[in-house]
Amino acid sequence: NLLRGLEDTAAEQFLERTLDDSALRRLTLPMGFFMADAVLKLCIVTAEGAVVRKEVIDRQFKAQAPFLVIETLLMEWVKRGGDRQAGHEALRQEALKAHAAVEAGKPNPLFKNLLLREGFPFTAAELRGLTHPKALVGLAPQQVKSFVKAAVDPWLEGFEPWEESVTV
Repeated sequence: NLLRGLEDTAAEQFLERTLDDSALRRLTLPMGFFMADAVLKLCIVTAEGAVVRKEVIDRQFKAQAPFLVIETLLMEWVKRGGDRQAGHEALRQEALKAHAAVEAGKPNPLFKNLLLREGFPFTAAELRGLTHPKALVGLAPQQVKSFVKAAVDPWLEGFEPWEESVTV
């Protein structure tokens, strides 16, 4: 936000020709470049030091994914003819129990407990399908492809591919 503020200040003062403007410009524009440089260096240092631990990501995903689909479960429950209030209460009760288990370091029992409830209208396979990563990303893949096609591909036209391998 500070960098954006410096940019706005410089833009607003563009046509001014007073001494106070000159001093402001001599201070804010270089400060903005130094700040942008610091932010980029911080991003590079952070990215270079990043370590991806797939097993930790998988463990966290398994613990949290059932909570991500509670609203979807409720909407589907109602579509299948269930009572919204009863479904909401059942999901709330089981989610609270499951959250306590996860906080205690245990596996998430939400789906197992829901399947044991009388009148729960889903199968285990349906629940697994709801938490598949592809079911949770929505339109993101199409949006990324659309953005790349519209904004990145035209910009890359005319660039020659790099001859040497670049690692990031």
